[in-house]
Amino acid sequence: AVRDANRFAQLLSTLETVALDNIDDACAAMQEFISNTLPPDAVIEHVCSHADPGMRLVVRSSANVEDLSGMSAAGLYESVIGVDAVNVGDVQRAISEVWASLYSRRAVLARRVAGVKQADARMAVFAQEMSANALSFVLHTQSPIRGKTSVQAELCVGLGETLANGTDGTPWRFEIDRNTGKVDVLAYANHATSLRSRATPPNAGQVVVECVDYTRQDLSTSVEARNAIGKKLLEIANTLESEFGSAQDVEGGFLGDDVVVVQSRPQSQ
Repeated sequence: AVRDANRFAQLLSTLETVALDNIDDACAAMQEFISNTLPPDAVIEHVCSHADPGMRLVVRSSANVEDLSGMSAAGLYESVIGVDAVNVGDVQRAISEVWASLYSRRAVLARRVAGVKQADARMAVFAQEMSANALSFVLHTQSPIRGKTSVQAELCVGLGETLANGTDGTPWRFEIDRNTGKVDVLAYANHATSLRSRATPPNAGQVVVECVDYTRQDLSTSVEARNAIGKKLLEIANTLESEFGSAQDVEGGFLGDDVVVVQSRPQSQ
C-alpha cells in the first residue's frame, strides 16, 4: 500500500510539471496505474451481494473540479452505463475506468488552463441503479439567462448520458416562467440518436443506440405536451429549492408516470 501511494504521488507530480509534448505519456501512465488498482474484491463482492439479479448500474463521477469558474467540466469525466450489478469484475472495472478519467489528457489540460493544481483534484465514484428513462432532463432551478423568475431545462429522449456527455446535436431547451408556468422554447432538439435501456428479457437492462426523429416527438409538435412537462419540471424545481435552500442543478428523468431525480447539487453562480 505504501509503495502504491508513493507511485501515485510520483505520477501526480509528473502530471503537474510535464511538458505538453510528453503529456500523453504521463496521462497514460497514471490511467494505467489506476486501471491496475482495482477496488478490493471483498468490498465489491459485499456490495454486489445486495443487488437484485438483472439490475443495471450507472457508474459515474462526482468531482471537486466541476462547475468551476472557467471550467464547467461538462462531459469531461467518464460514466459507464448498463453495468451488471451482480458482476464483481464488471463493477470493479467500471469504477477504475471512471476514476482514471480524472487524469485524461482533456481533464489534465482543462485544469491547467483553469489554474487548478492536479494534486487538488479529487473524485468520488458512485454507482446508482440505472433508470430506463423515456425522457431525461438537466434542470437549473434559476435560469442562467433570466434569473430567479425562470427555470431552465434541457431534455432528450432516452438516457441522460446524451445530455451529460455533450453528444453531438442540440437538446430541447426550455425556459419555464415561475409565475405563469409559460414554456418558451429556446431550442428544438435535433440529436440523431438516443440511448435506450431494453426493458424486457432476455436483454433487460442492455443499453442500445437507436435512431430517433425528434421532429416527430410530442415535445417538438405539441404545445400541450410542452406545458405538461413544464408544469412537472417547475414542481420539481420548487420542491428541491425548498428542501435544500438554494438554487439547484438537477439531473433526472421520466419513467412512466414517475419522476426520477438522480442528482441535485447547488447551482454554480
